[in-house]
Amino acid sequence: MKRIARTVGSELFSAACGGAWIAAREFDARPWRRRGVRAGVVAAIAAAELLRRHREPPAEKTPTTVRGLVLAPDTVTLEPTRHGPRDLPWRPLVAGAVVGAGTLYGWRQLENRWIARLAARGHARPAVAVGTRVALIQLAAVGALRLARRRRGD
Repeated sequence: MKRIARTVGSELFSAACGGAWIAAREFDARPWRRRGVRAGVVAAIAAAELLRRHREPPAEKTPTTVRGLVLAPDTVTLEPTRHGPRDLPWRPLVAGAVVGAGTLYGWRQLENRWIARLAARGHARPAVAVGTRVALIQLAAVGALRLARRRRGD
């Protein structure tokens, strides 16, 4: 139950940061404010990561068993292996980069369309409204997937 609560808290924090990042577009006339808000978001994420790492127990140095051999962690040295250009999995990397770039482009277009539509209808703060929408979508979609993964034990 503690892991599920930690996952829900992490997703709420992530959604709030994403919404704040988009809502900072409200300060287009004052770029120093927008940059300040976004710097605060980055600082909050860094502080949360430091706290998370601080709370995790340190890794224990225990001997590892490999095919019947006991290896002490301080005595094993691994030599770097040389990979040729055909050994690297470049196709999944390129596919992931293309899908990621396409997703970012699509989200940005959707944000711009929502902001333009809200501004045309006379909304007082369209960027804040879009930031709230995106935060809720992120919380619902990504949070549900991560929560399901946590419940399975992955």
